[in-house]
Amino acid sequence: MPQASESRDQRKFRRYSVNLPCTVKPKKVRRGAERAALQTKTLDVSQGGLFFTAKADFKIGTKIECTLRLPIKTARNTPVTIHCRGEIVRVVPLESGAIGVGATIKSFKFSNPAQLRIPSKFSDSLEK
Repeated sequence: MPQASESRDQRKFRRYSVNLPCTVKPKKVRRGAERAALQTKTLDVSQGGLFFTAKADFKIGTKIECTLRLPIKTARNTPVTIHCRGEIVRVVPLESGAIGVGATIKSFKFSNPAQLRIPSKFSDSLEK
């Protein structure tokens, strides 16, 4: 039987430790003013969520929209992006002075999925 001090990893999806360029902004609510987007990088990504650094203060429960830029190109040589919608579920201070922000991914969509050229070693390059 596990001890109370032991923690179990309850993630549903495999995480990849990758630094991808990422634009994050709070989801626009009705006709309110659009809030500025944060340019950052991910620390890790999975099908169900992402973890990124921020200098801005995010609140748990905030709905977000983000765009990840992948290190691959389409057949037309344009960057591949993934547009995501999710929610902030974790906010932690980091030793660097920045804030680590964990978010779920509720939905995502690739840009121009029919034009993707995915290298055979793509998943291997994400794990490095």
